[in-house]
Amino acid sequence: MEKPQAEELEDLEQEWDGGFGEDVVPSPEMETLLDELRPAKLYTSRCRAAKQLGEVTRSNPQVVQALMTVAETDASAEVRAAAAEALRAPVHQEYLRQHPELTERAQAAARQAKERRIAAADETDTGQSRLAYRLAATVLLVGALVTVADVLISWALGLGTAAGFSVIIRIAIDVGLAIGLLQLRKGARTWVLIRAGVGATLWPIVLFLSNDLITAAIMSVMQWGFCGALLLFLTGQSKTWRLVLGMVIFVVFTLGLFGALMLLVLLASAL
Repeated sequence: MEKPQAEELEDLEQEWDGGFGEDVVPSPEMETLLDELRPAKLYTSRCRAAKQLGEVTRSNPQVVQALMTVAETDASAEVRAAAAEALRAPVHQEYLRQHPELTERAQAAARQAKERRIAAADETDTGQSRLAYRLAATVLLVGALVTVADVLISWALGLGTAAGFSVIIRIAIDVGLAIGLLQLRKGARTWVLIRAGVGATLWPIVLFLSNDLITAAIMSVMQWGFCGALLLFLTGQSKTWRLVLGMVIFVVFTLGLFGALMLLVLLASAL
């Protein structure tokens, strides 16, 4: 019959003298730090306590077990990393060397904490990766350049007038939103999603009301490619397939169609 965990912990306390020739009993200060590691405590308190437990002069089973548990299970990647780093302190390493059955667990906890921290470093507050934000910003900037190119080519070929106020405003908004995304601003993401939603639903209606059927259909597909890419980048988790699909949609249905249209226009003007 297995002994309760409390009895096992008591046996470890009696067995371990930390190499200092005396039983190691948690001091009131250490007990306070252990209490601060509890999940109910604030993130800053847990992180500070984990770091301070790596600076203690003597180790004991409670500290090592608590640090391993935090390094394995804490919700905060930074707290997990702090606990894993604390376990690397010489005083705790000495304890682990005397208890090899715990060494593998401590090493695994350190690896997990490192992997979690690396993943968290690439994640924004809204759950998407920084790469997704950068790709969305790229789409906005390239979309603005496409609009500028369209205006310049149309003006050069005498197919239209200079850019109107609405076009200039649209370009400025897209560039501003792209800068916000590059700075990882959560508010910029919200406005980009609104811009994508409006562009995918209302703008095609405007196009069909102001253009012939074929032109409106082609421009609507280009707009859907542009907005669809933004929605794929800035919603849900940043899975690789979402990022790849978003770029493919943008390149094929927005840049591809625009390039084909401009080529046809140039060929027609040359004939």
